[in-house]
Amino acid sequence: MRTLQRTASGIAFNIRGEHRIFYAPTIDLIALSSIVVRNSILLIEFIHMKSREGVPMRTAALEAAAIRAKPIFLAALAGIAGAAFILPDAMLHGMGVALMFGLASSTLLTLMVIPAMYVWLRDDGREV
Repeated sequence: MRTLQRTASGIAFNIRGEHRIFYAPTIDLIALSSIVVRNSILLIEFIHMKSREGVPMRTAALEAAAIRAKPIFLAALAGIAGAAFILPDAMLHGMGVALMFGLASSTLLTLMVIPAMYVWLRDDGREV
C-alpha cells in the first residue's frame, strides 16, 4: 500500500503545479499502480531470494535495489517516453504530465523506500 501512496504523491505534486484539474490523474493513478506495485513485488521477492541464500537482510536489500535498478529505470523510461506522445494534445496534456511525474517520483522512491522499510520492519538483527 505504501507504493500507491508514493504514486499518488507524484501525481499530487504535478496537480499542484497545474491550474486546471482534469479526470486524467485518476486514470494515471490506475495506470501507475500496476507498474509501481509490480516493481515493488519484484524488489521484495529479490530480497527474499537473497535472504534465503544466507545473505544478511541489509546486504540483501542493498543488492536487490542495485541489481533491480536498471530494469526499474528502463520500465519507467519507457512509460515516460510513451507519455511524451500525448503531451501535444490539449485535452490529454495533463494526463501525460501526471504520468511522467508519477513514474519519475515513484521509481526513485520505490528504489529507496521499499528496501529501507523492508529492513526496518523485518530485520531483527539475528544472523541467519
